[in-house]
Amino acid sequence: MSKLFETLENEVLLVSQFIELLKEEKAELSAGKAENLDSINAKKLILVDSLNETGRARALLIRRSDPVSQHEMANWFQENPKEQSAKKTWGALLDKAAEARHLHELNSELLSLMLKKTGDALAI
Repeated sequence: MSKLFETLENEVLLVSQFIELLKEEKAELSAGKAENLDSINAKKLILVDSLNETGRARALLIRRSDPVSQHEMANWFQENPKEQSAKKTWGALLDKAAEARHLHELNSELLSLMLKKTGDALAI
C-alpha cells in the first residue's frame, strides 16, 4: 500500500464526513431551522482545513504544486501505472467531491430561500 493510496483514502474519508455535514445542513435548512447551522459550519471549517492539509500532502507526494489539478493527477497516474489502487481511490474521491459540490449548491439555494422568507417577513 503506497503513501499516496493512504493519503487518498484519508481524503475520501474526510469528504465523506463533509458530505454528512452537508446532509445535516440540508435537513436544517429544509426544515427552516437555523439553530444548529453555526455548529455545522464550525465542523465544516475544521474539515476544510483538514482537506486542504491532505491535498497539500498529496501534492508533495506526487511532486506537484498545490492545488493539484485533475489533469495533473491523470498525468501522474499515466506516468505511474503501478499505482492502480491509488488511481481507483482517486476516482472515488472525484465522485465524492462531485456529490459534495452538488449538496453545497443545493444548500446555498435553500439558504437563499430561507433568507428571502426572513426578509419578506421583516418587510411586513
